[in-house]
Amino acid sequence: MNRENGLVPTPANVEAALGFPPVRVIQVDSFESLKAALAQSDDHPVVPWGGGAGQLSGMPCSGAPIVIDLRPFAGVIEHDVEDMTISVKPGTRLIDLQAHLSEHNQYLPIDPAYPVVTTIGGMVAVAASGYLTSGYGTVRDLLIGLEAIDTSGNLIHGGGRVVKNVTGYDLPKLLTGSNGQLAILTKLTFRVMPKPDARASVVVTGKAAAQIAWMIDLRPPMDPVSAVVVCRPNEANDYGTITFHGAAEAVTASAFSAASTTRTDISAQAYEGEYLPDPIEGSLVMRVQALPSLMSPIVDKLRDTVFASGGTITVLPLTGRIGFSWSDVPDDASQLIRKVVESSVAFGASWFIDEAPIELRTEAWCGPRSSDSVLKLIAGIRGAFDPDARLNAGRFGPRS
Repeated sequence: MNRENGLVPTPANVEAALGFPPVRVIQVDSFESLKAALAQSDDHPVVPWGGGAGQLSGMPCSGAPIVIDLRPFAGVIEHDVEDMTISVKPGTRLIDLQAHLSEHNQYLPIDPAYPVVTTIGGMVAVAASGYLTSGYGTVRDLLIGLEAIDTSGNLIHGGGRVVKNVTGYDLPKLLTGSNGQLAILTKLTFRVMPKPDARASVVVTGKAAAQIAWMIDLRPPMDPVSAVVVCRPNEANDYGTITFHGAAEAVTASAFSAASTTRTDISAQAYEGEYLPDPIEGSLVMRVQALPSLMSPIVDKLRDTVFASGGTITVLPLTGRIGFSWSDVPDDASQLIRKVVESSVAFGASWFIDEAPIELRTEAWCGPRSSDSVLKLIAGIRGAFDPDARLNAGRFGPRS
């Protein structure tokens, strides 16, 4: 993935991501042009496409698709500065949204991988998040309203433009993380936050297991907005960071207090400012979601295997997320994926392939296998929105 330009929907890129070249790529810049594009799609699979940051996940498409390029469908629709809500079009880049909000001393506390190319519609569709989830919640928590269109051209809307107006069936939560299988997003409304007056961090070194335990114990009294542990090959120690946002005196006091509570087997230093690791990116990226108590055993089991192939392990102790990433696809990538899957299954954790070449995603992209009742529920929901199952057809079905 190109960090500056994203994955532009050229025929070669579409085939690399979806397994088929496109029948055609249609650029849209409005609800009306999107509706017209859907009317031209005939019976082909339909794939919405933004910056491309989420297109290297999922299984191959079921056939040659119509790709709908949403990048021109961008811009701020409405920003209520006093109520701290903002509505944007789906092709709006996250970096542009943050620049607009910064002019009003506000921001959206979401920090996914590839922030320069990530579009808001794509971010919601895959429920992308980053290190700040610990303190501010996920995309699903910050999204309060949306509009979307189904393959028949019908307008769907849920939630509202004010925080207190979210009543009834919560469509925003349902469509967040649906991987573009239910409808194409056309308008997204978020609650935003005032930019913190100050930031302070604690940088920690020591074994990952000790850091993870310390960060989990630290949360109730300290409440950091992020907690991350990074394990890299050929380094004597693992390192981690915790970050605090808020009033200057309060965050500085929290950071120095947290640093003074470290265990004997780790060392810590408090700093003013924000110290966050690089986002979890690479040519091969896997994610495991586990109970916090199981994170250290999973890391210990896979550490040597991941390091031997040049991979990095990134742990978010407060949210139960473990990322495994390789800057280049290893020669033994298939075996590595299998070992991560086997370890996840052994510990009762869920696993996902967030980014990989198509040949590594041909059989499955997530696990564990779903029960019959879950499959029936998902089929019923999808049937209500997309009866012909054309949106991202074949790509993100649960494992049966």
